[in-house]
Amino acid sequence: MSIPVDKIILANKKMKRLTLLLLTLLGTTYFAQEDQVTKLKNLSETTFAKYVIEHEGGNEYSFNGCCADHYTIEKSSFRGDYLKFDFLRKGSSLTPGMYVPDEEAFPATFVRARYEGNQEMIEKYDVIERFNEDRIVFLGEWVYVLEWNSKDDFVIDKVLRAGEVSGAQAVKASFKAKKLMKQADHYATLKTYLDKAFAKQAELLPTWQKENSALIQKRLENKKKVLAEINGYNDAFWESEEGQAILQNNKNYENAQKSLVKIVNNSGHSIRLVGDGHGATTIENGQSKKFSCDINVYYSTRGPEETGAIADGKADLVYSANSKCNGELEIK
Repeated sequence: MSIPVDKIILANKKMKRLTLLLLTLLGTTYFAQEDQVTKLKNLSETTFAKYVIEHEGGNEYSFNGCCADHYTIEKSSFRGDYLKFDFLRKGSSLTPGMYVPDEEAFPATFVRARYEGNQEMIEKYDVIERFNEDRIVFLGEWVYVLEWNSKDDFVIDKVLRAGEVSGAQAVKASFKAKKLMKQADHYATLKTYLDKAFAKQAELLPTWQKENSALIQKRLENKKKVLAEINGYNDAFWESEEGQAILQNNKNYENAQKSLVKIVNNSGHSIRLVGDGHGATTIENGQSKKFSCDINVYYSTRGPEETGAIADGKADLVYSANSKCNGELEIK
């Protein structure tokens, strides 16, 4: 008995979907067996191409193009056998962002962080401040930059793929990017990994904390010490000659601002103003300028568009001396 061709095709499609599902499940199970530090250790690339991803709300994303930007990841040692890395867009003049493991008991993500204090304090205390809302996850050939609230509440901000892509390769990759990104099923794959990884972390964390209670206590004490040193350093600076000069300059600036009046021109046309003992100035519509508050300011008898040797006489009063200090006056 022969089987209709359409049923064979349908069966093949179902088999392909089932195979893809099994591969995805097996892949995420394998991913979750490795913590993020292990994945970083196994990372051979240092340059990653950015693939365009747009958050459409909820768990939905759209994809379009790739490779206009590249990012670098430079890994280095961190607290013994762990790793951290510097993350930066290629060509940027900014300081790289530093990322460290979220926990030492089975790191499930990397978290943006910075050291507290100057170099001497860093070497003495090794105190880290973490910014938990910014995280990065490595999964296979993909790198995910996340806006983070929790493992159940995050947004994929950037998707990067290992390797530098340029020239004709970039054009070709951009055409294929949308299909490739859909097939990767980024959100579902990432969510499955995070569920498994954080479950593993929660399982191991209590034992790690118990075994490292002295280390945890020392880090808490170091946090207090470094903050005390930073506060002492800051206090000493502001009491120094340089610090006092800065404070005095700030005070002088604040006092100068208090003696000014901001005039905003929303009249629909240019205006020309003149003050006692001061030259005239024109304010275009939609713009503003500041004047001393200790003088009378008038509309000029000379129109804004008039040229030649026409003198700026005083017409109607705009404000009288000392009446609008540190204030704002709108002209309509």
